[in-house]
Amino acid sequence: MMKKNIFPLIIFLGTLIYSQPEFSGHYQNWISVRTLEENDLMLLRNRFRLNTKIDEEMIRLFVSLDFKEDETSLGTEFEMSIREAYVDLFFDHSEFRIGKQQVVWGKADGVFIN
Repeated sequence: MMKKNIFPLIIFLGTLIYSQPEFSGHYQNWISVRTLEENDLMLLRNRFRLNTKIDEEMIRLFVSLDFKEDETSLGTEFEMSIREAYVDLFFDHSEFRIGKQQVVWGKADGVFIN
């Protein structure tokens, strides 16, 4: 699985060196504790999403990475995944988007429609 993730990271790091990137993201924390028994931690989850956008005249790069750590009574598990990673190329009469893109068709409160 790691070999699939290396190519977008190389493009991302190479472009990052020669441009002015914009960073955004968010952090989420979930804690689940059983109250019937003392010190019974059921779930501890941390998730950090890092979004990076580089916008030049003929090229735009967007990368969204997820870092997730789950800790339960069975142990700790760490996962890094690429949510989105794509390059937009702009020419005189055409545009191309190459990469991984997540398209969401609808959204409602409390329900994820895909």
